[in-house]
Amino acid sequence: MGSNSQIILAIVQGELNGLTKLSEKLCIYRVPRHLRNTKEEEYTPMVVSIGPFHHGDPKLLPMEEQKLRYLHELRHQAINKDLSGYIGMIEEHENEIREYYAENITTSAVAFTIMVNFLEEQWHP
Repeated sequence: MGSNSQIILAIVQGELNGLTKLSEKLCIYRVPRHLRNTKEEEYTPMVVSIGPFHHGDPKLLPMEEQKLRYLHELRHQAINKDLSGYIGMIEEHENEIREYYAENITTSAVAFTIMVNFLEEQWHP
């Protein structure tokens, strides 16, 4: 290695040593702004919001009623029709669920539970 290689190696190693470990839980990230700025339309939902990042976007509100219809139908078909028990389970695990997001989700407990209820039903009927 050349003389610059040792300097580069030391700098890169210092940067790597300064990183925090990846969380085993974090798996839901917001798309970085520099990527969104290149082609924002490719990273922005056009029909339905999933999770808190785009929840409440006026362009996506028409689908909220449809999501309620899906929830109702899935609940009707489910063996366990006890919606209150399911909501209680989400409330019980709210903090744990929030930990899956890479950034702090400031949505109220009620709004968060409602959003998670929709997410769970769409992927785990």
